[in-house]
Amino acid sequence: MSVAKLKNMLKGFFHVPKAVNEPVKSYAPNSPEKAAVLEAYRKMWNSKIEVPLYIGSDEIKTGNTRNMTALTTTNMLLERIILPKNTI
Repeated sequence: MSVAKLKNMLKGFFHVPKAVNEPVKSYAPNSPEKAAVLEAYRKMWNSKIEVPLYIGSDEIKTGNTRNMTALTTTNMLLERIILPKNTI
């Protein structure tokens, strides 16, 4: 590389902002962070959702649904999936 190119490369602005990370949370027993995570988990676990079909950007609901259960137990309904009308 020529000296002229090197000098031109060094004529930049080199003020890099100080990196600031988000605070590290402990999630220790009985901490507010752990309580918040467990509450969010309980809400998600106890909620039921319906998963529609998507063809392109169109959301399609046919009324033909099947249950989707947890892998660990078949009596825990997680969601209902929507199938095309002509699916068995």
